[in-house]
Amino acid sequence: MQKAVIQSVVIAFLSLLFFVVGLYGTLFTSDGFFYVFGQITSMYLLIFHPAIFFVLGRTILKQSNIRNASEMLIFNMLILVALPIIYVLIPVFMNAYSGFGDITALEFVFVIFEFAALLTAIVFFVRYAKRMIFDKMIPKDLYAIHHFYIGALVYFYFVRLTIISSLLVSGAGAI
Repeated sequence: MQKAVIQSVVIAFLSLLFFVVGLYGTLFTSDGFFYVFGQITSMYLLIFHPAIFFVLGRTILKQSNIRNASEMLIFNMLILVALPIIYVLIPVFMNAYSGFGDITALEFVFVIFEFAALLTAIVFFVRYAKRMIFDKMIPKDLYAIHHFYIGALVYFYFVRLTIISSLLVSGAGAI
């Protein structure tokens, strides 16, 4: 399990670094290296990030029991959901407040779904972090964490991509 935790820490750090540099490239540049890096980061967070953190979380989870569960398991839950959602929501709100057209109903639904997924991640993170800190984990908690990982994967690869493709087809623009 130690190897999976170390891999998870390194990949989480690199993802956070990509997130910050990519967000800068997306928001504040319109050409050059940072802009391209921002577009690459968008694709990474959209397509690869959920799968990578699902595999890492599942690997740690398979090797855990209620006595030796790693804190990185809980942190991965938050990173899995928070980075891709925040990466999309910040530009959406910056565009909304800078007067870029009207928001469509589909875009509004997308933002609501993103907020609901982010709120779910925060609630799960707080609940299971408290249970881990106070040493009150029970086997059922590990099953719930596993279902959270599966639910996040379903959300990112089915619900979210369906809504994004609908936005693109409807002509609402790329988010």
